[in-house]
Amino acid sequence: MEQTTIACPQSFINSSKKRTILSDSIAPLKILEMYDGKEYEEIIEEWCYYYLKPKKGYEMVAHLGGTGDKGRDVAAYFNYKECVWDNYQCKHYDAPLGSSTVLMEIGKLCHNCYTKQLTRPPQKYYFMAPKGLSPTAHDLLAFPEKIKTELISKWDANCKKKIVDNQDIELDEKFKEYISKFNFSIFNYITPLEFLKQFKETPYYTARFGELVKPRELKIHTPEEIQGFEAQYIKKILDAYAQYLKSSDSGKHILEKDPELKTDFDRQRVSYFNAESLKQFSRDTYPPECDYFELLKQEIYDGVIDSIQEDAEHGLARLRKVLNRATELQITNNPLLDQTKTVDRKGICHHLANEREDVKWAK
Repeated sequence: MEQTTIACPQSFINSSKKRTILSDSIAPLKILEMYDGKEYEEIIEEWCYYYLKPKKGYEMVAHLGGTGDKGRDVAAYFNYKECVWDNYQCKHYDAPLGSSTVLMEIGKLCHNCYTKQLTRPPQKYYFMAPKGLSPTAHDLLAFPEKIKTELISKWDANCKKKIVDNQDIELDEKFKEYISKFNFSIFNYITPLEFLKQFKETPYYTARFGELVKPRELKIHTPEEIQGFEAQYIKKILDAYAQYLKSSDSGKHILEKDPELKTDFDRQRVSYFNAESLKQFSRDTYPPECDYFELLKQEIYDGVIDSIQEDAEHGLARLRKVLNRATELQITNNPLLDQTKTVDRKGICHHLANEREDVKWAK
């Protein structure tokens, strides 16, 4: 089973300038603290889905935080039908998470399992907090027997009136016996820095924290042999050359008639593969539902289509006119702009020619 699509985070991706300011002036740990509780849960969901799911073998990740969540903010299931799961409990507070809150959440889980509101306890239960845990909470989670002892001895103070709204939950003998047999070794926590280290390996990190994890590759490889997926834009370039030479033959050997055209042809392929590199960079760096390369390609299409439709002396003249137009376009509000070079814009024109019938040079 798959989870529902994760919405593209908007907080730090609305402009490349805003992202640059954030990444230059605010540490990722501080940015994590700036998110509100709901956004923090969404970030943990993104981490569970894109980092933990393939590593641990979860079949489903579900963001359940809110009314009726039964102490499950983000539940990750090995087997949803059999309720074999891990729990990631999010606590976005202004201070480190204290032992009293930890005990209250543990008491809530015990109560929900005891009353059969949950089919079974999770295999692992992780506390997630952007400011981490207090020293006492840190020490408490290290010793399962201590958790049990303190949960029972401090039940009235930490749990009785807090785990269910408007209801006192008494620790009667049957419930106490259940707790005494509960496996408290399932409880643990992940430090904020360890979380950030792992979150960097997801496509959401740059969008959330305005910081590029991996710079774009500088040296772009252009294969010597023309690849099958290049067929359409290559044909359109050769058609433009044939029209320029007033030749009825537009095969690749036409390049042998003019060395300058051969140089131009090689340059066009270099620009295509530079744009291909930008496309891959976008996929590796940003969430899949935020396809910034496609948005940039659409912007360039909208900016050059009039030039494509205008009269030109021949196809090569039209091609050059369109490429120049693409480099002059004023495009804003796309995170890829910081990484986009002149050659990428030209290459995107060939991507368009590869995909669209109305983008062609020879008429």
